[in-house]
Amino acid sequence: MATTGPVAGDTVAAELELYAHDIKGVKNGNVDVESKSVKGDVDLRTPEPITTRWELWAWYAYYFGNNSAGTLSYAPLIFQSVLSQAGRNGHNLTEDCSVDATAPCVVKFGTRNVNIDTVVLICNGLVFAFQGVILLSFGSMGDYGKWKKWILITATLVCWAMQFGFLGLKDPSQYRSAIGLYIVSSLSYNICQAFWTPSFPQLARNTPEAIESHRAYQSGEVTEEEFEKTQMLQRNRLSNIAFGCMSIGYTFTLLIALGAAYGLHANSSSEGNLHAAVVIVGVATGVWILCGTPWFFLEKDRAAKLPKGETYFSVGAKAYYNAFKRIPRLTQTWLYLLGYFLISDGYATTNQIYGICQNAIVSYNTTTSTELYIVQGISNAAGIAIFWLIQRKYKIRTKLVLMVNCGFLLIIPIWGCIGIGTDKFGFHKVWEVWAFSVIDCTAVAPFYAFSATMLSDICPRGREVTFFAIYALVSKSTAWIGPIVSGVIIDRTGNTWKGFPFSPSLTVVGYVCICFVDVKKGKEQCERYVLEDPTLQKDE
Repeated sequence: MATTGPVAGDTVAAELELYAHDIKGVKNGNVDVESKSVKGDVDLRTPEPITTRWELWAWYAYYFGNNSAGTLSYAPLIFQSVLSQAGRNGHNLTEDCSVDATAPCVVKFGTRNVNIDTVVLICNGLVFAFQGVILLSFGSMGDYGKWKKWILITATLVCWAMQFGFLGLKDPSQYRSAIGLYIVSSLSYNICQAFWTPSFPQLARNTPEAIESHRAYQSGEVTEEEFEKTQMLQRNRLSNIAFGCMSIGYTFTLLIALGAAYGLHANSSSEGNLHAAVVIVGVATGVWILCGTPWFFLEKDRAAKLPKGETYFSVGAKAYYNAFKRIPRLTQTWLYLLGYFLISDGYATTNQIYGICQNAIVSYNTTTSTELYIVQGISNAAGIAIFWLIQRKYKIRTKLVLMVNCGFLLIIPIWGCIGIGTDKFGFHKVWEVWAFSVIDCTAVAPFYAFSATMLSDICPRGREVTFFAIYALVSKSTAWIGPIVSGVIIDRTGNTWKGFPFSPSLTVVGYVCICFVDVKKGKEQCERYVLEDPTLQKDE
């Protein structure tokens, strides 16, 4: 963890001087980029507050509480369970779905009867589309003033309210309310992620360790390569600890949930199963409130001041305009985002279809699902620890670790494809979901930590919220192609497993894109981008 021992006055002065930037080339909003020497992680902005231990652990604690147990585990379970109980036999609408397990299970959705699995995928697609609109409207504004903080607080409060709203679900006739709660809670959760994550590169570059390595580099005590590795490992340390805290918080919440499930006799009936699940969502929300609230008070302001003559809306629009206008100047960052988009879309599709299969295999049983989630949480934490320890020991570059993670992403959809032609395996049996919970979660969980760190390596300083909003956009909001295409396939064929084949193709193309990303070139492009962007210049 970052430590903050006593700092002498001359050390503080030296640290502040590190952040002084040269503005000699800035005249009337124009920058002579060629006269600049782009060297390492050159600081081009005004001083930022040093990251303290309390601030850092408040940031970790937010993710410990916001561990997705309620929003990504039990909310989908409740949603699908209510749909299943409300569903009718697609061949005979007078019968419920339990009469004929081979017939499609449908509910009234809009103007027609739709397969319940397709309803789930369409709702996920709507969540991603709505999030895209919000991020494009407000994302870049988070780089200025207190917008990032207040958007995060607002989204968090909405998500808390929606999760408590699940407590009002009593029977299958409320499936339309379940649809609304699921969409809004998922949307607000994703917005929380989009505005919490950008803090990590800001925190990482202001830890005492990062500041000391920068001082040593500027004074010639270490080489550029040594300095870059120190900064890279510092970013990975924070990212991996954060995701490790999330996994531990997830497991901790689920252990409480398991006791609640048994205490509420979840296995006694469908009503008892639903009641236990909604209570668990309430417990998960309580943990999030307790652990997440301190971050709202301890986060230090590192955002840019609003440029003269601008409003938050105008400067936000200009930030996106500059980002998209200068795509040719940030080829490596955008190539990475394209590759990440394709991989995320494929992985999101795989996870959603697998989740449908898992919930069906365990018959939406709250107790069994909780036991599976606990195993997944432990496996996630173990996987993150293993990959981080290996990277730290051998000082492996982030890109290489990420590429190894991405390779494992292909295993699940390929295994699911096997289930199209047989019911012997291919996510048809209980043992398979247990195996998935251990093997896949251990190998793939670090993907999220290292993919975020990879972006921080090639993200322009001062544009963290803008580019991490785009990152959230391509990872969540635009992950609608696979789910909707797969949803149509499932609806037309009546076979959930036929939705799997579409995702591996997306993952493979995305993998190839990331292979061609040049991180060193990307850093140089980002430093030039900061010099060229007039909305990032210091107001003198």
